[in-house]
Amino acid sequence: MSNQYSVILRAQNDFGEKFDLEIVDIPDFLLDISAIELGDIGKVFGISSQNFTLPGNDLNNQFFNNLFDLGTTPAVALNKSVPCQVLVDGAAVFTGKLRVDNIITDEYNDIIYNCVVANETVDFRILTENKGIADLVWAPYSHSYTYASISQSWNDQLFSGSILYPLINYGANPNTAGSPGFEFGGSKFQMDNPTTPLSVSQFKPAVQAKTIVDEIFKSINYKYTSSFINSDFFKQLYLLNTPDDQDGLSFVNANSGSYAYATVSQSIDSYFTSATFTQLNYQSIVYNNGNNFNVTTDTYTADYTGNHILNFNIPYVITSNFGPLITNNKGRKFIIKITKNSPSITATTYTNTTPIPNATSGVINTGNISLNLTAGDVIYFYIALQTPSSQGLEKLRTVVTAGQNGVYIKVITPQNPIGGTVDVSKVFGDIKIL
Repeated sequence: MSNQYSVILRAQNDFGEKFDLEIVDIPDFLLDISAIELGDIGKVFGISSQNFTLPGNDLNNQFFNNLFDLGTTPAVALNKSVPCQVLVDGAAVFTGKLRVDNIITDEYNDIIYNCVVANETVDFRILTENKGIADLVWAPYSHSYTYASISQSWNDQLFSGSILYPLINYGANPNTAGSPGFEFGGSKFQMDNPTTPLSVSQFKPAVQAKTIVDEIFKSINYKYTSSFINSDFFKQLYLLNTPDDQDGLSFVNANSGSYAYATVSQSIDSYFTSATFTQLNYQSIVYNNGNNFNVTTDTYTADYTGNHILNFNIPYVITSNFGPLITNNKGRKFIIKITKNSPSITATTYTNTTPIPNATSGVINTGNISLNLTAGDVIYFYIALQTPSSQGLEKLRTVVTAGQNGVYIKVITPQNPIGGTVDVSKVFGDIKIL
């Protein structure tokens, strides 16, 4: 069966001219691994030499400058060699020196050039020098850190078996109280109790050895043929590297929270005796990775216990609600309240007050607000404008013309691995290819 790929010799003669030479038959390429010293596998990896048969067509004759005619001055002589690249399907397989071994011709001027391309050592180490396995392209293997991904990996359904989450006891994490133990008995906090199953964070990703080999060769535009690497035995080998003792957190880009913004302006009247608070409304989402923010109820539900970071941005314009607008209103304040597990202001868990005595337009940005929440907590957001009684009533209107850069709220969750994105490159640490 003939080889199903095209081969071209791109050679350069003494005049610096490059020619794409045609060949008669497509050969099999033989790899030679040599110079393995002191266990330094891969020091030399390439094709040592290859024989080619070239027809005496017009292009080849032009390159060899009618070498078969002993009365001419050839550009390529029998006693010398010229630079040559071997291209397979358009890609350079190796670079070497081409020389003419012998020429066969007959009375009808049918010509055959028997040539040899001797390999200039392809140094596999140079191509991968100082490159870590983590430096390869692992983005296509990113996936969600969930029970679904873990269970899929057990049936070769996660990237066709490239990623596996093995069942391994890494020990107890002192930072995770009540983590189920790797023991049976049916009691609470034993892994066979349905109320306390193993958590997602107790699993770490391992990468198939064959997948690593594939990505190494892909990174340097090489291909390989190996019955061993393609064997079922080798496909069952996985690299599991645990750079620290933080369960699966080390490999996950944590859930980054929510980002909601308003597309509809709100107006609120100021007060000076009885506070009147209005719930902030948001209509659109930039991202909502854990589906924590509900734009229907304008609430955020925590799915993980810990410190949450909130940031409010509110462009505004103030107008008079009674009488002339007093620009320099010393008692003017903008107030944001956050309530927890109730829409009632009496359930306020955080208050932010921004004095704006000299501004009738501008932007309120709270910076980062730190809020400690327990999984399941629901928080609500309210605003109010306070003015002193001697200065009259005013009206504040939010400005939404800037879209997602206008009236918005951003929430950054604690480092919650569940539902986050697994960065496979973190599996390898500082392991080098060679």
